[in-house]
Amino acid sequence: MLEKNAPFGVMEYSRLPVENKVDFNFYDQKAIATNIATGNASTLSRYLDDLFARNDKRGISPENVKELYQQICLTGERCLNEHQIALGQVTTLPDLRKYLESGKGDGRELLRAFFLEIQEMVYVPVRGENVSQLVRETHTYLEKNYGKPLSLDMIADDLHVSAKYLSRVYKQECGENLTLSLSQIRIEKAKYLLKDDTLKIADIAGMVGMDSRATFLRVFKKIAGVSPSEYRAMVLQEGNASEEEKEQ
Repeated sequence: MLEKNAPFGVMEYSRLPVENKVDFNFYDQKAIATNIATGNASTLSRYLDDLFARNDKRGISPENVKELYQQICLTGERCLNEHQIALGQVTTLPDLRKYLESGKGDGRELLRAFFLEIQEMVYVPVRGENVSQLVRETHTYLEKNYGKPLSLDMIADDLHVSAKYLSRVYKQECGENLTLSLSQIRIEKAKYLLKDDTLKIADIAGMVGMDSRATFLRVFKKIAGVSPSEYRAMVLQEGNASEEEKEQ
């Protein structure tokens, strides 16, 4: 989908204009793949909407919106490759490619239709609908209770299954450990809270269910690639740049 010989350069991220800072990373790719694998169409659509909204707030240029959509599309193509499904089987792909070439049409609706079709092709319950229901209930539980000091045993107990069974089923369907999914949810929530510079980082750690500040710092940097204070500085700098652009 992308031009292989496109020119590139190296520039310090903080010096890039706000409209050039596309917000799409490895963890977004993992989240999309996970949502496809678990067969929850509403969750997948909601995640795509959140992804679009995050980049809308950045005010990225039309050219980089197109680049963002190309990168999201490539995530879907990789998912198909992993499941050995030919791209030619996806009926929505030609229309999406036309949009990426011309920029004409509703790119978001085309992407949403593209991923929902992929989900229908990829998703196969491992042991029937009951298992998939367990995974969906687990995701709902994590979203509601991430602010509590959770453990695998506590989660399994509340869902009325054994910890060993829950861990195995979740790993089998989602391709990653349940504890990693919980950490990713917590860090995404923390990113939102860091936009409020009146909140202390130690308080934010507690608000997302991580009582140990040291653990929070370690996990945040591992997932986000920067420390919480660095992320906050970056977000505030972008916000100030956006305000300056509006005033001009």
